[in-house]
Amino acid sequence: MSTRCYKCGQEIPDTHTNCPNCGTPKIEESNVLLWGLLSAFLPFIGIVLYYMWKDLKPRTTVRITQGLWSSIPIYFVVLGLIILGSFNQTFFLGFIILVALVLIFTHQSLCVSIAKKKGQNEFLAGLIGLIPVYGMIHYLRAEPVRPLSPTALPAILNPKNILGTMVIYLELTALAAIVVVPIIYAIGTSLSPNAGILNTIWPKEPSLVNYKFLFEGSRIIGGIEETTDFTKWYANTLVVAILTMIGAVLFVTGTAYVFARYKFKGKKAGLLTILVLQMFPSFLSLIAIFTLFQSFGLTNNPYALVIIYVSGGIPFNVWLIKGYLANVPKELDESAKIDGANKLQIFFKIILPLSVPIVSFVAVTSFMGPWMDYILPSFLIIDSEKWTLAVGIFDFINDASDTNYPAFAAAALIVAVPITTLYVVFQRYLIEGITAGANKG
Repeated sequence: MSTRCYKCGQEIPDTHTNCPNCGTPKIEESNVLLWGLLSAFLPFIGIVLYYMWKDLKPRTTVRITQGLWSSIPIYFVVLGLIILGSFNQTFFLGFIILVALVLIFTHQSLCVSIAKKKGQNEFLAGLIGLIPVYGMIHYLRAEPVRPLSPTALPAILNPKNILGTMVIYLELTALAAIVVVPIIYAIGTSLSPNAGILNTIWPKEPSLVNYKFLFEGSRIIGGIEETTDFTKWYANTLVVAILTMIGAVLFVTGTAYVFARYKFKGKKAGLLTILVLQMFPSFLSLIAIFTLFQSFGLTNNPYALVIIYVSGGIPFNVWLIKGYLANVPKELDESAKIDGANKLQIFFKIILPLSVPIVSFVAVTSFMGPWMDYILPSFLIIDSEKWTLAVGIFDFINDASDTNYPAFAAAALIVAVPITTLYVVFQRYLIEGITAGANKG
């Protein structure tokens, strides 16, 4: 493999160290790019090299000049951070961490791109690329496993490409911080042994006393006993959520199957009525619901909430599943009828198995509802031991004279466990269900 002279354009064989035409020393492209990057972060070295090589190595000095121009905004940012840090050290530290992460991830991305072009192992490049400077030097000097285009490396290390990569990682890192930092703070608050708000992101002396308090139901603070019915709230909510999920899947899927498969009088009017009902949330009819529950003796009964949750999810879910079932071939039903299957057998043995993605979506969303709902349980349930989790957990911070933010944070994290588990387990079906419900019908 030969290298082209940067001065006259003559190809220099591997056995030569100088150009046979003009005598210019051979310079590897990887070294040229490396000097340019070095000049961007260490401009003083770049200036010295520029005056040393401006006649001997013209192409190298072009890269060094580009690096020197790039160093101007870099050092302006650093100077601004130093000035800002003198006023707000916390913000300064956070910004430094953000910039460091963006630079590390950008460095890793460039290393992986170079390794890919040279035919190197990309997974290994991702690991080595996390080592600043060394990863770049390693892959710039690595021998290519397959033929390498002369424009491949310059395209990767082009300032526009580097800047674009940095902007992408800046956005991703900022979004990750927005999501992760509150979770870390919630975990830190749950581990705080004190009852007040945590002023730092992590307590000095982490403790599991709040989790112990939630599961044991009582503790003594300053000679005063504090109690909670958290385990009862959890059991109430879990039972309501499971019953709601089962009821919603069976009732809504059956209703949607009827609308999708059969023709009957009032079908269009019924669908339009269901469509209009989507516009009104269930809590708008709180007074009517309370009156009906009181008439039938269903107030102060957490399991009666299942009726509201199942019926409240009918409008949206019926249209969603109907749109999916409308695209399941009707020939399957007809074939099953010829084989002697009745309508229930067709529904449970053919339609339901084919509708797993959309049914999984409805099941998970129905299961999640009772865990998050506060308005209906607080309005219909009076006794504290019959509360659901949303009402009970809010009680930790509802009383201005007796707040317990660490217990509130610990309870919130425990509530997140079943919902997160369901999302992880049914992730594939959820994605299929969402896309199918959006595209079909």
